[in-house]
Amino acid sequence: MPEYMLGVDIGTSSCKVTVLSHNGNVIASSFKRYRTYYPKTGWAEQNPQDWYEAFKYTVNSIFEKKNLQKKDIVSIGIDGMMNSPVFLDDKGKVLRSTIIWMDQRSTAQVKWLKENLKNDIVLNGPITSTALLSKILWVKENQPDIWKETWKILLPKDFIRFKLNNSFVTDWSDASATQLFNVKELSWSDEICESTGISMNKLPEAVSPTEVVGRLPKKTAIEIGLQEGIPIVAGCSDAASDNLTAGVIYPNQCLIRLGTCGALFMIIDKLPSNQSKRYYIIVHSMPNRWMIHLATPAGLALEWFQQTFFKEGPIITNEIFDAKAKKIPAGSQGLIFHPYL
Repeated sequence: MPEYMLGVDIGTSSCKVTVLSHNGNVIASSFKRYRTYYPKTGWAEQNPQDWYEAFKYTVNSIFEKKNLQKKDIVSIGIDGMMNSPVFLDDKGKVLRSTIIWMDQRSTAQVKWLKENLKNDIVLNGPITSTALLSKILWVKENQPDIWKETWKILLPKDFIRFKLNNSFVTDWSDASATQLFNVKELSWSDEICESTGISMNKLPEAVSPTEVVGRLPKKTAIEIGLQEGIPIVAGCSDAASDNLTAGVIYPNQCLIRLGTCGALFMIIDKLPSNQSKRYYIIVHSMPNRWMIHLATPAGLALEWFQQTFFKEGPIITNEIFDAKAKKIPAGSQGLIFHPYL
């Protein structure tokens, strides 16, 4: 009987599911898009339940398309976009839509952090509105009722895993981008939490990406159509996953990623002695490895183009974009687009 692994990516624009053999061959894959909402200029939100519905759809669609049996899946691993908080009450209910990583509403909180937080205790880079810390503070200050009800704050991949087996866990790589985490000690920062008034009890336990954090219970197995008892690992951030799957695991290796967010990564095996104000440092999924990270919007620009100019029309797929781009001469006749949306 074949034994396959199910890999899940909760990305910014879609959920992608891949079935892999133990030697890394792709057996099957599927994806489903979900919507990003822009209620105000500079704001960007998603509905966490949309991720879970897309996850269920993609899992089922794989078995509809391919000659696979659900009993062939022996493990589940999940990665996801970073810095996009899901606020849950003590019953596991989602309290508000998720403010995703690209949202820029927390500029006032960033200003306060820069003025009041000791720069040397934020160990992974410059303080920005992209990181989870400023987003949490925005909710804490502007939606006190939501904050009062908040029991746990999860990241996208961790929310999907919570839906599968009720685990309140994250991993070191995802946690390291939040600016609430000590990337050297691999633990939540007492000093940052105390300085910002964020209770560490609201944060999930942070563990190794490879740690098995539970198994698929019978009820969920029936719901998504997989066998009961499958081990589920903690998983990692999409950044760590991208580098791992590309084989970028050794010091000084680099990766360029052009997804919704365009990013440049370089691997290091020693943390720099001085904090940088120009780049981020994120924990890799490999032990004793970190990633220097620079990012800017990329594929997001295509989504913006679709919603701005073809809002009422049919969805333009990546294949259509590629086909049209091939017809345009090199240099685009002098047209320049800066993707700072």
